[in-house]
Formats: sequence, C-alpha cells, structure tokens
Amino acid sequence: MEIVEGKARIKVCEGIFYNPHMKLNRDLTVASLRVLEAKDYLDAFTATGVRGIRVALETGVESILNDKNPRAVRCAQENAKRNGVSCEVLQRDAASLMHERSFDTVDLDPFGTPAPFMVSASKSVKKYLLVTATDTSALCGSHSEAGIRKYGVRTWKTEYYAEIGLRALLGFSIRCLGIFDKYGEPLMSYASRHYYRIILSVGRGARKANESMRNLGWITHCPLCLFREVKTFPLEILCPECGSRMKIIGPLWISEIQNKGFLEKLLEEAEGKAKEVVERLIEELDIPTHYDHHVLCKLKKKNPEKLEIFLEKLRRKGFRASKTHFSGTSFKTDAPLSEIISSL
Repeated sequence: MEIVEGKARIKVCEGIFYNPHMKLNRDLTVASLRVLEAKDYLDAFTATGVRGIRVALETGVESILNDKNPRAVRCAQENAKRNGVSCEVLQRDAASLMHERSFDTVDLDPFGTPAPFMVSASKSVKKYLLVTATDTSALCGSHSEAGIRKYGVRTWKTEYYAEIGLRALLGFSIRCLGIFDKYGEPLMSYASRHYYRIILSVGRGARKANESMRNLGWITHCPLCLFREVKTFPLEILCPECGSRMKIIGPLWISEIQNKGFLEKLLEEAEGKAKEVVERLIEELDIPTHYDHHVLCKLKKKNPEKLEIFLEKLRRKGFRASKTHFSGTSFKTDAPLSEIISSL
C-alpha cells in the first residue's frame, strides 16, 4: 500500500507500523523544523521512515532514520530512495545509538512510553528535543503507580488531567536533561486524542540547568471543592477553602509550556488542522491548571451557560480568561475559585 503525506510518497511495507492518526503530529514537526535552525535530525523510531523523510523533503534538514527492526530499515531505505532523498538509515537500538552519537535534533516517538530512552536522548541532543508519549494513563493519573514507576511523578485524576500529563512529561524531560548539565525551555506543548507532544529548546550549563529546575513544583488539589494551588514545595495538605485533605501532584513543570514567539512563527508555516492547533495554543492563557465548566456547574448544581458568556463575566470582573485546546468545555483563568463559583 502506498500513501501520500505532505510531499512524501510512502510505501507501507507488510508488518511495518504506520499510524495515520499521527499525521497532525508529523505536520507540526515538519512546520517546526522549518522555523528552527537545525543541522541534523534523528528520527529514532523511524518504521516506514515517513517522519524523517518528510523532514528531509520539506525542510532540507539532514535526516537520520533509525529503527531496530531490520524489516523497517529496509522499508525506510526503499522509501528514501522512492522520494529521492539521501538519508542515513541505521539499524540500531535507539538508546545505544544516542549514547554514542550527538544530534542537533532528537525526536522520540516510540510505541508507548519514551521513558526508557529519555536519559540517552538527553545525553545526545544538542539543540532541540521532541518527545511524544502515548502512555497517557501513566502521566495523567489514571494509573498513578505507572506514573511513579516510569516517570517518578505522583499524579491523580483531575478534570485537568491532560494538562497534568503534559506538565509531568515536561518535568521528567527537564530532570533527565539536568543529569548532563543541560536545560530545556518549552517551545510548544499540546495534548491530542491519544498522546502528549512537547518540543524543547535545549542548552548546556549547570547554572542554567539549576535555574530550570526551579520551574519544577507541585500542585495541591482538593477533590471536593476543586480548589488548587501551585507550590514549589507542598507543605499545606488541608484545603483552605473547605478543609478537606488535598491531593499532592508532582513534581511537574509549573512554568510556561508554550513559547508564544515560536508559535507565531510556526503559525506562518502550519497548514490545515496543524494551523488550527497552533492558533488555539496562541489564544490559550499559559498558566498552570485549567477548569472544566461543566464539572464546576455539576458540583454547584448550576445549569451551564455558553462557555464564552461565562468567560466574559470573568473578564468584566478584571480577570483574564480563555478557552483551552484540551477540551471544548475547559477554560483557564487567573481568577480565584471563589470568583469563578460566583460567576457560574
């Protein structure tokens, strides 16, 4: 079977995985590489080669295609030739390869968790680290034991679980980079239907790495009244609003998860659904946690009005408020919970 994606014509070889639902992910990757200045790009789990070949075709960045599976390597070689691009194609264990070689850009998009490869990727990367995680349940709180085991983070299921997952992945990535006196600054972070995706700008230096670590912290969350606070260290465990015991979530990245300057440039390169995602990220307030309008209304036994009408009430009170890309009923605001409740 042959598919056309972007400028690439890709043969999907028998037994080699191709995921059409990741097209948005790949579209945004290609657009990002057109904005960023990179010498080379490692597609660490290449399969058919579609991602790395598109990067080579559509950005001109040198692509290195790697896969442990010999059939995938042959498929990627055939597809590189089919598209007339000269790519280095390797058959290596990704972790071993990244321990041995350095690349300007490292892209981890494994089947499942990227956790086993994050240390080697952090050692290897020089400028940009791109990570996809499809084991969302471990990061968002659905399977908290897996979150501790794989990512060293304690999570709980909240109405803003997708944002928790993104921040958990960012925090884990920053900690891995710190092992090698490197630091990361988020350029773009988003949650899609079945995965989380982050793009980090990476630099080197122990002092800057220490500064980056100061953006790690915890969220204390009250499951009864939905009050939450962001803390550099969670000392208070009783909710100041209702007195209930708070859930402690973290360590997470608690600073900005988007670089609006990067997103503005990306907007010029993105097309279709990718462009829509970037537009939503630009409009979204970049503050920790979000609320679900319907969850709050159900908690307070209120009939929900249109979300935009509700947000305008908060804005008239002098607070910032925006919709989010996480769901159609979620919003971000700097208003305290008491003001949010009184505006329902």
